[in-house]
Amino acid sequence: MREGSAAFGRAADALEALVDGDRERYARAVRAIVADFERREKHLTGVPIADTALMFEVLAQRRGLTARAKSDLLPAP
Repeated sequence: MREGSAAFGRAADALEALVDGDRERYARAVRAIVADFERREKHLTGVPIADTALMFEVLAQRRGLTARAKSDLLPAP
């Protein structure tokens, strides 16, 4: 993943932090993912939502590591 785009690198950071159980590093990575989505003018799905962050939060919840990032592109907790 790190060989791809910057977006893939952010996803790799979040995934690695989840595997390591590192809550702070995971939260930083998810915030970076959300910030990237917030800067986008267009979204692949046509819907302004930080879907990658949502997917990681589902994985993080099972591990007790949720970041609970706040954004207009995420549903309220």
